[in-house]
Amino acid sequence: MKLGAIEILLIVLGTVVLTLIALWIREEITDWRATRHQREEERRGKLRGRRRQD
Repeated sequence: MKLGAIEILLIVLGTVVLTLIALWIREEITDWRATRHQREEERRGKLRGRRRQD
């Protein structure tokens, strides 16, 4: 099977698009994990503050 220029271009563009989507998803996951970690620390700090006040 011989591929023409349009088919090769579509394969390359598809690869680039999938790579960009994968990188975007990776960034979103790392941001989500970082904010989740910060929220857990804030929540723990609030609970400690309540216990000290009682």
